[in-house]
Amino acid sequence: MSWTLTATDGAALRNAVKALCGITIPPEKDYLLVSRLEAVAATAGLRTPLELARALGDATRRDLRREAVAAITTHETSFFRDGHPWEALRQALPPVLAAARQAGRRPRIWSAACSTGQEPYTLAMVVAELGRAQPNQDPPEMVATDVCERTVATAAEGAFSDLEINRGLSPALRDRWFSRRADGRWQAIPALRGGITFKRHNLLDTPVILGRFDLVVLRNVLIYFDRAARMRIVNSIRGTLQPGGMLLIGSSESLSGEPTDLIPRSHGSTVLYVAPPKAT
Repeated sequence: MSWTLTATDGAALRNAVKALCGITIPPEKDYLLVSRLEAVAATAGLRTPLELARALGDATRRDLRREAVAAITTHETSFFRDGHPWEALRQALPPVLAAARQAGRRPRIWSAACSTGQEPYTLAMVVAELGRAQPNQDPPEMVATDVCERTVATAAEGAFSDLEINRGLSPALRDRWFSRRADGRWQAIPALRGGITFKRHNLLDTPVILGRFDLVVLRNVLIYFDRAARMRIVNSIRGTLQPGGMLLIGSSESLSGEPTDLIPRSHGSTVLYVAPPKAT
């Protein structure tokens, strides 16, 4: 039988989820708490929403907390999602990569909240295609992170079903960058997968350990946080950007009017937010 949340139940679970991974769920979406967390509670032997809320606050219950994060986070993704942002990157990224190399650095790219991997593999394909014009250059170093350990493991494996591979990926790119496995799934070839380091990372934690980046892609994620958390995340990412580095967020997201020194630059229908150049 499904839970029927009281106002107290809903508030307790919403607060527990926010404390656990920073995601804000409004009261009108309490049904998500039921549909995604009731089974997690049952597996752990917890009978009521309040029992689950209290247990999620117990740092020693790592397995339960891990399962709750996996259940509550949204993993909707696809290759080349929305189309136009990737064309914008094809236009805007080459001079940023060139500037890094001219400064004697290997360019670095971060796919934040990478979900099951379609985004970082899309980035890797875009970068590889750009690199064909400069075959003697070292490719950028890529880091992909997500808050959910299970999702990171899936992304690192780089294996996709026919349904997943056909969502946004042309047959030509599929055949160039993936090979058919014995189990029927499509495996990212070593040349694509080997250039990406996958890590678990909570966006609300400091990203200093990840280093500095010339491009950070964080798409369709900020909408799940309240304004204070959004700006905390944006400011943390801003601190990782090299001078002239870029941040790409989701098509439905905007930093307009927010207290940041990132400079919006339009490329067609896509806006890239650029860190100010180094003062001279």
